[in-house]
Amino acid sequence: PNLTWMVFAFGLIHGFGLSTRLQQLPLAEDGLVLRILAFNLGVEAGQIAALAVMLFLLSGWRRTESFKRFSRATNWLLMMLGVLLLLMQLHGYLHSASPDEFPLNKDDHSHTHEDMDAARSPLKDYQKRFDMKMEKQ
Repeated sequence: PNLTWMVFAFGLIHGFGLSTRLQQLPLAEDGLVLRILAFNLGVEAGQIAALAVMLFLLSGWRRTESFKRFSRATNWLLMMLGVLLLLMQLHGYLHSASPDEFPLNKDDHSHTHEDMDAARSPLKDYQKRFDMKMEKQ
């Protein structure tokens, strides 16, 4: 396979996963592009640092037979886990994009992530209810 296309496909899938996590963060509208760029640069710097350490540690082990066996088994495991993660992300996307079309009854399906968000809300115990409709005066 063409390595360039494989790297591109991996980066695209990785970027979609990262973008769904960024959408869940409470980012202010002021300086949003700068904050996203800084976040991405921080992620890339962390990856480069981790890869440098791994390159140093693994350079001697690569020449052994045990590395070849370990490498093959680990690659298969990572591919299977990647497919599982992709399916989990697609489930979450389909579940949030079209909840009315999801084949489960709302009473039978607990939305744990929404329950957790509600429990973390700083206004959960606030007595006064907000009316989002603006009344014209």
